[in-house]
Amino acid sequence: MKKFTMVVCASALLAFACGKKDDKSEAPAPTAVPAPAPEKSPLPFPLPFPKPQPAPAPAPAPDPGQASDEAHRAIDILNQWRQDRGLTTVAFDEGLSARSLAWAQTMATSGFRHDPSVAGTQERENIAWSSNGITAMQAMQMWNNSPGHAAAMYDRSNWPTAVKAGYGQYNGYAALRLCSQNHETNVCN
Repeated sequence: MKKFTMVVCASALLAFACGKKDDKSEAPAPTAVPAPAPEKSPLPFPLPFPKPQPAPAPAPAPDPGQASDEAHRAIDILNQWRQDRGLTTVAFDEGLSARSLAWAQTMATSGFRHDPSVAGTQERENIAWSSNGITAMQAMQMWNNSPGHAAAMYDRSNWPTAVKAGYGQYNGYAALRLCSQNHETNVCN
Protein backbone atom coordinates (compact mmCIF):
# COMPACT_ATOMS: atom_id res chain seq x y z
CA MET A 1 0.00 0.00 0.00
CA LYS A 2 1.17 3.45 -0.79
CA LYS A 3 2.03 5.90 1.92
CA PHE A 4 -0.06 9.03 1.76
CA THR A 5 1.34 12.27 3.17
CA MET A 6 -0.66 15.42 3.59
CA VAL A 7 0.66 18.83 4.63
CA VAL A 8 -1.69 21.02 6.62
CA CYS A 9 -0.83 24.71 7.05
CA ALA A 10 -2.63 27.52 8.75
CA SER A 11 -2.68 31.06 7.43
CA ALA A 12 0.63 32.84 7.66
CA LEU A 13 -1.14 35.62 9.53
CA LEU A 14 -1.94 33.21 12.32
CA ALA A 15 1.70 32.16 12.44
CA PHE A 16 1.23 28.39 12.84
CA ALA A 17 3.72 25.85 11.64
CA CYS A 18 2.75 23.28 9.15
CA GLY A 19 2.32 19.72 10.28
CA LYS A 20 2.34 16.37 8.42
CA LYS A 21 -0.20 13.65 8.46
CA ASP A 22 0.17 10.25 6.97
CA ASP A 23 -2.20 7.37 6.97
CA LYS A 24 -0.31 5.38 9.60
CA SER A 25 0.23 8.01 12.29
CA GLU A 26 -1.52 10.99 13.72
CA ALA A 27 -0.13 14.40 12.92
CA PRO A 28 1.59 16.26 15.67
CA ALA A 29 -0.26 19.27 16.99
CA PRO A 30 0.69 22.49 15.23
CA THR A 31 3.31 24.47 17.09
CA ALA A 32 3.28 28.25 17.46
CA VAL A 33 5.92 30.14 15.55
CA PRO A 34 6.96 33.59 16.74
CA ALA A 35 5.47 36.41 14.70
CA PRO A 36 7.86 37.93 12.22
CA ALA A 37 9.44 41.23 13.25
CA PRO A 38 7.69 44.23 11.74
CA GLU A 39 9.34 45.60 8.67
CA LYS A 40 11.66 48.49 9.34
CA SER A 41 10.56 51.81 7.97
CA PRO A 42 13.05 53.34 5.54
CA LEU A 43 12.62 56.62 7.47
CA PRO A 44 14.24 57.13 10.87
CA PHE A 45 10.88 58.15 12.34
CA PRO A 46 7.21 57.45 11.66
CA LEU A 47 5.22 59.98 9.67
CA PRO A 48 1.78 60.03 11.27
CA PHE A 49 -0.82 62.42 10.00
CA PRO A 50 -1.00 65.46 12.25
CA LYS A 51 -3.99 65.51 14.54
CA PRO A 52 -6.25 68.50 14.03
CA GLN A 53 -5.73 71.02 16.79
CA PRO A 54 -8.68 72.79 18.38
CA ALA A 55 -9.01 76.48 17.65
CA PRO A 56 -7.42 78.63 20.36
CA ALA A 57 -9.80 80.02 22.92
CA PRO A 58 -10.67 83.66 22.30
CA ALA A 59 -8.82 86.14 24.45
CA PRO A 60 -10.80 86.97 27.55
CA ALA A 61 -12.51 90.33 27.52
CA PRO A 62 -10.33 92.86 29.30
CA ASP A 63 -11.43 93.82 32.76
CA PRO A 64 -12.20 97.57 32.71
CA GLY A 65 -10.90 97.91 36.26
CA GLN A 66 -7.61 96.25 35.33
CA ALA A 67 -7.24 98.53 32.29
CA SER A 68 -7.72 101.54 34.54
CA ASP A 69 -5.21 100.15 37.05
CA GLU A 70 -2.63 99.65 34.30
CA ALA A 71 -3.30 103.18 32.98
CA HIS A 72 -2.66 104.67 36.42
CA ARG A 73 0.36 102.41 36.91
CA ALA A 74 1.91 103.60 33.62
CA ILE A 75 1.54 107.27 34.55
CA ASP A 76 2.89 106.59 38.05
CA ILE A 77 5.97 104.93 36.49
CA LEU A 78 6.36 107.85 34.07
CA ASN A 79 6.14 110.39 36.89
CA GLN A 80 8.73 108.54 38.99
CA TRP A 81 11.14 108.50 36.04
CA ARG A 82 10.44 112.17 35.29
CA GLN A 83 11.14 113.10 38.92
CA ASP A 84 14.38 111.07 38.81
CA ARG A 85 15.42 113.32 35.90
CA GLY A 86 14.44 116.52 37.72
CA LEU A 87 11.34 117.05 35.55
CA THR A 88 7.84 118.00 36.64
CA THR A 89 5.20 115.29 36.92
CA VAL A 90 2.23 115.01 34.58
CA ALA A 91 -1.40 114.68 35.58
CA PHE A 92 -3.25 111.48 34.81
CA ASP A 93 -5.94 112.29 32.25
CA GLU A 94 -9.02 110.05 31.76
CA GLY A 95 -9.70 111.46 28.28
CA LEU A 96 -6.18 110.75 27.06
CA SER A 97 -6.36 107.28 28.62
CA ALA A 98 -9.67 106.58 26.87
CA ARG A 99 -8.16 107.68 23.54
CA SER A 100 -5.04 105.58 24.20
CA LEU A 101 -7.17 102.52 24.97
CA ALA A 102 -9.31 103.11 21.87
CA TRP A 103 -6.16 103.35 19.74
CA ALA A 104 -4.73 100.14 21.26
CA GLN A 105 -8.01 98.40 20.34
CA THR A 106 -7.83 99.82 16.81
CA MET A 107 -4.27 98.54 16.39
CA ALA A 108 -5.35 95.08 17.60
CA THR A 109 -7.78 94.84 14.67
CA SER A 110 -6.06 96.86 11.96
CA GLY A 111 -2.32 96.71 12.62
CA PHE A 112 0.50 98.40 14.48
CA ARG A 113 0.81 102.06 13.53
CA HIS A 114 0.57 105.56 14.96
CA ASP A 115 -2.74 107.35 15.23
CA PRO A 116 -2.82 109.86 12.35
CA SER A 117 -4.95 112.26 14.42
CA VAL A 118 -1.90 113.02 16.59
CA ALA A 119 0.11 114.51 13.72
CA GLY A 120 0.46 118.28 13.92
CA THR A 121 -0.94 118.56 17.44
CA GLN A 122 0.59 119.36 20.81
CA GLU A 123 0.21 115.71 21.64
CA ARG A 124 2.83 112.97 21.54
CA GLU A 125 2.16 109.26 21.24
CA ASN A 126 4.24 106.21 22.01
CA ILE A 127 2.96 102.80 20.89
CA ALA A 128 4.15 99.28 21.67
CA TRP A 129 3.23 95.71 20.84
CA SER A 130 4.19 92.33 22.25
CA SER A 131 2.92 88.97 21.01
CA ASN A 132 2.94 87.69 24.59
CA GLY A 133 0.75 90.49 25.90
CA ILE A 134 2.04 93.59 27.61
CA THR A 135 1.93 95.25 31.00
CA ALA A 136 2.30 98.93 31.79
CA MET A 137 5.79 98.29 33.18
CA GLN A 138 6.89 96.38 30.08
CA ALA A 139 5.62 99.09 27.74
CA MET A 140 7.19 101.85 29.80
CA GLN A 141 10.54 100.03 29.87
CA MET A 142 10.47 99.58 26.08
CA TRP A 143 9.86 103.28 25.58
CA ASN A 144 12.38 104.31 28.22
CA ASN A 145 15.06 102.25 26.42
CA SER A 146 14.33 103.87 23.05
CA PRO A 147 15.82 107.37 22.55
CA GLY A 148 12.97 108.58 20.33
CA HIS A 149 10.24 107.34 22.64
CA ALA A 150 12.07 108.57 25.75
CA ALA A 151 12.34 112.02 24.15
CA ALA A 152 8.53 112.21 24.00
CA MET A 153 8.25 111.19 27.66
CA TYR A 154 10.95 113.55 28.92
CA ASP A 155 10.26 116.71 26.87
CA ARG A 156 13.34 116.46 24.71
CA SER A 157 11.84 116.75 21.26
CA ASN A 158 11.47 120.54 21.00
CA TRP A 159 7.88 120.75 22.10
CA PRO A 160 6.36 122.39 25.18
CA THR A 161 6.42 120.65 28.53
CA ALA A 162 3.87 117.86 28.93
CA VAL A 163 1.31 118.45 31.64
CA LYS A 164 -1.03 115.49 31.28
CA ALA A 165 -0.84 111.96 30.03
CA GLY A 166 -2.96 108.89 29.42
CA TYR A 167 -2.25 105.23 28.78
CA GLY A 168 -4.23 102.32 27.37
CA GLN A 169 -3.48 98.71 26.50
CA TYR A 170 -5.42 95.99 24.75
CA ASN A 171 -4.53 92.48 23.61
CA GLY A 172 -0.76 93.05 23.45
CA TYR A 173 -0.95 96.65 22.13
CA ALA A 174 -0.24 99.74 24.22
CA ALA A 175 -0.42 103.48 23.64
CA LEU A 176 0.81 106.40 25.74
CA ARG A 177 -0.31 109.95 24.98
CA LEU A 178 1.25 113.07 26.42
CA CYS A 179 -0.20 116.54 25.99
CA SER A 180 1.60 119.86 26.39
CA GLN A 181 0.38 122.92 28.24
CA ASN A 182 0.30 124.85 24.99
CA HIS A 183 -2.75 123.42 23.34
CA GLU A 184 -4.75 126.52 22.47
CA THR A 185 -5.76 125.26 19.04
CA ASN A 186 -5.23 121.51 19.49
CA VAL A 187 -6.87 120.31 22.68
CA CYS A 188 -5.57 116.88 23.62
CA ASN A 189 -8.91 115.27 24.42
